[in-house]
Amino acid sequence: MSRYKSFIDNSILNADLFWCRIYTINDVRKNAGAHTHKYYELHYVLNGEMGIQFNNDQPISVSSGQFILVPPSLSHDSIAIGDDFLKMVCRFSVQHASDFTAAAIESTSDTVIVFESADSMRPLVDLMLECALCARPDVYTMISNYLECFLMDSLYKIASDKELAASEKISGAASKQRVIEIEEFIKSNIGSLITCEDVADYFNMTLRHLNRLTNEHLGVPVSKLVAKHKINFIKELLGTTELTPRDISEMTGFKSEYALSRFFKQNEGVSLSIYKKNIDK
Repeated sequence: MSRYKSFIDNSILNADLFWCRIYTINDVRKNAGAHTHKYYELHYVLNGEMGIQFNNDQPISVSSGQFILVPPSLSHDSIAIGDDFLKMVCRFSVQHASDFTAAAIESTSDTVIVFESADSMRPLVDLMLECALCARPDVYTMISNYLECFLMDSLYKIASDKELAASEKISGAASKQRVIEIEEFIKSNIGSLITCEDVADYFNMTLRHLNRLTNEHLGVPVSKLVAKHKINFIKELLGTTELTPRDISEMTGFKSEYALSRFFKQNEGVSLSIYKKNIDK
């Protein structure tokens, strides 16, 4: 779907949608570089993962099925991860909004947060893509209607998450301490097949809030944090013991040597055997 202009005019939101388009990894590379704009931009990741950097701070990770709303005048730069990367970007300005919708939009002005998409958002994108390929005379109206639903659903999702976040809010100093505790818990249980849900359950918080904390203080979602410490533990065993890959797979919670090898290569780009040969030289 190429650039697409539209507008929204209903009882709760009046907005000009300046353009909406799908970006591949090549598009992101062509448009690389920090920049600002006068309007809101909604980035919705359809496939792969994106790192987005604000004001030269540590990048925030946005994965498939997540979105982020960039407010006006905030310097940002996107980095696509993976050849299958795909995202949808909508740029819009707000002329008028109801109190509920305005609160959702304004909540992004001070703090940039990664949101999980509403259940309806991906199906709406798929419908827009189908319409863009057909030759019906009313295709423009159909896409406009889907775009309106898509944007409204995203704003409602932001508003509902904002209310949940208020009940989970932790002070700055306390949140830093909590992240330290989270990382220590992961390290202590790295020999098991620990999951992100295990970490969230242990600290009695939602997975969304857990990811927000680790993204805010460490620049990565909790899945990346678990993978990092798992990889470090595997490297330590390879470098300091004579354990076989089979032994290591049992010690690190993998069901098989194959699962261990696949995980290692996905994260390090080299196989276990090649890594072992390199450190033994």
